[in-house]
Amino acid sequence: MHTLVIRDAVYNENPWIAKSLFNAFEASKARAAELLAYTGALVSMTPWLHDAVDEMNEIFSGDAWPYGLEANRSHLETFTRYLVEEGFLPEAPALDEIFVSVE
Repeated sequence: MHTLVIRDAVYNENPWIAKSLFNAFEASKARAAELLAYTGALVSMTPWLHDAVDEMNEIFSGDAWPYGLEANRSHLETFTRYLVEEGFLPEAPALDEIFVSVE
């Protein structure tokens, strides 16, 4: 859905920043999931919210928005292949060279 970009200069001076940001976004996503599953006052006025959340968790094995390169590698490989096929890129970039591993 989104990609977070860190300038090379910032990452090279602060290599811990990628893992810290990854952990912060994971914690935020976990908190949002808790709020969706809360059975008290709903945070969203979506009818049948709990049924929708249960169905989403079943379909996506509990994580509809996985973070990290490995969790998204097949999608990114497909996307970059399409970019090459459509002429937007001369060749597919090596994903390990453009994404930092934080997992």
